[in-house]
Amino acid sequence: ICGYQRETNPRLSLIENLVVFNDFYATANVTTLAVPLMITRATSDNFDLCHKEKSIVSLFSEAGFTSYWISNQEIFKGYGSDKYLDEIDNYYSQTHKNPDEHILPVLDEVLSDTTNDKKLIIINLFGNHYGINSHPQEYNVFSPNLEQSNAINRNVSNRELFINSYDNSVLYQDYVLSEIIKHVDARESVSMVYFSSDHGESLFDEPSY
Repeated sequence: ICGYQRETNPRLSLIENLVVFNDFYATANVTTLAVPLMITRATSDNFDLCHKEKSIVSLFSEAGFTSYWISNQEIFKGYGSDKYLDEIDNYYSQTHKNPDEHILPVLDEVLSDTTNDKKLIIINLFGNHYGINSHPQEYNVFSPNLEQSNAINRNVSNRELFINSYDNSVLYQDYVLSEIIKHVDARESVSMVYFSSDHGESLFDEPSY
């Protein structure tokens, strides 16, 4: 959906009212740094601001929303990010190295909660980290890939393996994200689903790598 030559978003491309931001960049290169920058007013040039101010979770709480954070990746560690746990009303940790689709039943549970119709739901997926063991076998469409070769040397000689594995993981995320949208749409409520990756991966596009 952003012009890549491979069909890695067959499901998302069929969803109506989908808005794609194709001019996008990350503010940090690791999750523990990127997430605080995504949920606060802090920037890469002024990172300390995330320690001094509350996050967007508190902003929604003050507006009457109940907050839910569903995580399939442990992020509340290092750089003082554990302080955000105090702002969240309901925290669900699914960090058992399961594929991201395991968050869907938890999402349904949250959507079914009738305590408050106004909900802020943040889902932290494992995503596309290296494309290794993060998606079921049926999404290994592009080959050769890392799972087939068991190669883990992160260097340019294995570039094709990493690209194919990464594209397979994107294909899987296409399924997960489209399912999240479908589960939210099924509630027929006023809602919006916004997705952003926190950082990218080096796939040896630069000749110096």
